Amino acid sequence: MDSSSTIESSKTLPPWNVILHNDDEVSEQHVIAKIMEILRLDKSDATRKATEADANGQSLLLTTHLERAELIAAQFASSKIMVTAVKA
Repeated sequence: MDSSSTIESSKTLPPWNVILHNDDEVSEQHVIAKIMEILRLDKSDATRKATEADANGQSLLLTTHLERAELIAAQFASSKIMVTAVKA
């Protein structure tokens, strides 16, 4: 491997935000349970994220690389919970 490919492979991936959107169609308890399941957050942190989305219309769940952000958004979508991935 030459030095230029070593430099290229050591660059970090650009960050993406995973945003939870408020949705009155889905119960807050369901959202909290899915946050705990998908993101492995404890109940306190999951409740804080869900409450923030309810109060402000959205909540930042995490910042990660694109592929993981898309996977997480798809996992929430399969549970009918509105989550988007946007470039940070």
